[in-house]
Amino acid sequence: MVEQYGGTIMKKKLSIAVLLILTATLVFAQQAIRVEPGMIFGYMHEGLNEFDGHRGQEYLIRVEADSSYQIDVMSEDFDAYVVVYHPDGTREFNDDGGDGLNARIVVTPATSGDMRVIARGWRSDPVGNYLLEVASAGGGAAGIQEIDLGTHFGTLGAGSGYHEDYRADEYHLQVRDGQGLQIDVMSDDFDAYVVILHPDGTREFDDDGGFGLDAQLRTTVRGNGVMRVFARSWHREPVGDYTLDLQPIQMTTVPAISIRPGRHEGTIDSSSAQYEGYTGVEYEVSVRGGVTYQVDVMSDDFDAYVVVFHPDGTREFNDDGGDGFDARLRTTPRTDGTMRIIARGWRRDPIGDFTLLVEDVSRTR
Repeated sequence: MVEQYGGTIMKKKLSIAVLLILTATLVFAQQAIRVEPGMIFGYMHEGLNEFDGHRGQEYLIRVEADSSYQIDVMSEDFDAYVVVYHPDGTREFNDDGGDGLNARIVVTPATSGDMRVIARGWRSDPVGNYLLEVASAGGGAAGIQEIDLGTHFGTLGAGSGYHEDYRADEYHLQVRDGQGLQIDVMSDDFDAYVVILHPDGTREFDDDGGFGLDAQLRTTVRGNGVMRVFARSWHREPVGDYTLDLQPIQMTTVPAISIRPGRHEGTIDSSSAQYEGYTGVEYEVSVRGGVTYQVDVMSDDFDAYVVVFHPDGTREFNDDGGDGFDARLRTTPRTDGTMRIIARGWRRDPIGDFTLLVEDVSRTR
């Protein structure tokens, strides 16, 4: 693996880098580490924080708007994974985009500021050495088109850009808060997939919600401004033609339920709203920055799943972190404000009762 990271140059740097940078990683494991683009050595161990229920280390990197960056997390000891939060809150991730089980992603932030990079493993509790490498990838993203509602035609191929390490064409659409939209990506050449990023940073996606292998996403816009729409495939490197269709629709708005920390009973049925293509119930709870909360969604009727959005737009989730198929997420908001909690199932259309438990666990850590 040493040769893969850069041969003799890598070997010469190891003795000094591991003593200085790796030691700093162990000492300040509970804090985000500010770094410059380059190679950063780290060690994944039991004392690190959890992100989305996965052990990892957070880094802060100053980035410039419309500049592209390639980020690699590489390890011989575990299956590497990387999560990136842009300065505007947009979240991207990758598992095996690099060589073997290494993670690689190319990102193009829309705004300048601090980019959060989470180095972790595909599994929840990795242990071992890793290398984080951040390098400038040159100019801005390829294939961005400004569009209006209606039907548009495109081709995925060598001229397309990348999103979350998948070949994709990016479209920008001016939208308004509360607007209902149906977004279809249809193709006879590949298994279509669509990802959207709302103006507030909320991410939604769909694979086979349309006819056959076509993608269809019905959503209510969150925030005023630009919605980013990515037309891609379920496969990483598709080639072929597609149709992107965006139409206004009437969406039934189900207001979020305001709660306080504690135990709450709920039900998911056919009248419940959809979030990222999954039926669920939305809650809002006031939280304090720096305080750790444990959020449980428990059900005897379906495989529970929980998604939270921090006041700053950061998104976290968990599937089976609790007992059996129950979901459990420990999360620490970075700012005061309202945290959104989506209680749903691992499958798209669960039916049944559930219990939501929200607790301040800062004093028990």
